[in-house]
Amino acid sequence: MKITQILSMVGLCVVASTGFASVTADKLTDSEAVNFAVHEFADGADAQDTAKVAKVLHAESMQYYMAPDGLKKIPQPVYLNLLKAKKVGGKPRTVKIHSVEVKGTIASAVATFDGGVASFDNLISLIKIKDDWQILSVVLRFVPKKK
Repeated sequence: MKITQILSMVGLCVVASTGFASVTADKLTDSEAVNFAVHEFADGADAQDTAKVAKVLHAESMQYYMAPDGLKKIPQPVYLNLLKAKKVGGKPRTVKIHSVEVKGTIASAVATFDGGVASFDNLISLIKIKDDWQILSVVLRFVPKKK
């Protein structure tokens, strides 16, 4: 594991334990803040916590995945309603961030959210608005676990 990944994880633990509601640049490096936003997104979905997810998922964001009948798009309001209705999320997953790339006010992350019945490979794009990193898009691949 690279030293930057270890430091990012330490930073995430510190921020998570202090309960900061907003991910701001004066508290974390941009890379750490992107890591934090991805974790907040996954953790919020796992808890079906729409407020937590809404803090990091931009109002204009979209999630994309390939279904057997073609490409599917889920806008942020629809996703939040699915969480609220408990039709998605609600199962704990581990989050592994494979890479983070930051270029000024844009960033990307590649992450796997691994749960008991399936894992999700994610390409996540983010934008920095003021001091907050928000997710603009998630392209995901659903991988069911073999029984």
